Amino acid sequence: MIFRLLIVIALIALAFFLIRRLRLRLRLHQDKKNKPRQLHPFEETVSCKQCGLRLPKSEAIEENGAFYCNKEHAEK
Repeated sequence: MIFRLLIVIALIALAFFLIRRLRLRLRLHQDKKNKPRQLHPFEETVSCKQCGLRLPKSEAIEENGAFYCNKEHAEK
């Protein structure tokens, strides 16, 4: 009798777990479907001539054809 009760409880718990997991998966699928896909364009990177740090070209300081990561390196 107790063994059957434990089996029924285990089956109910398993059903609850599977239904919850299925609902979560469906919700995630709908969120991905509704969101527009965002593309991140590639931005060229350059190295600082002084220290070698790589940074996006838009953030670099260009001085005499060379790129630097900050003003101090550009002035040296």
